[in-house]
Amino acid sequence: MYQEPRLEVVTYHRALARTTSGEMSVRLFQRSAGIMHRNGRYRRILRQCFSPEKTEACTQFLLACGRRYNAGAPPEEQVAEFEVQQWVWDFRAQPSNLDHGQLADRLLVAMN
Repeated sequence: MYQEPRLEVVTYHRALARTTSGEMSVRLFQRSAGIMHRNGRYRRILRQCFSPEKTEACTQFLLACGRRYNAGAPPEEQVAEFEVQQWVWDFRAQPSNLDHGQLADRLLVAMN
């Protein structure tokens, strides 16, 4: 009835946004991504952040999200920077890892 998990190593992405006041959160990124966060369509774009030939598309997406969000946000709540993190978790070797893996790479995109 139950199967063993097939994946040994899981790679996933976290997207964060930092405001001009210094707050950093996933929730702010989701708000800046608009409707795309509701169905996860932005996840494909986040994977591109770590592909050398597609990093520019990811950067342009994040900048567009930031411009859209900042247009209606008060100055202290505006997005100053996005951070996309790539995490790797060997679930079989470390199933109880409280950090859910190790940070493997990250991309910082500053709003200018």
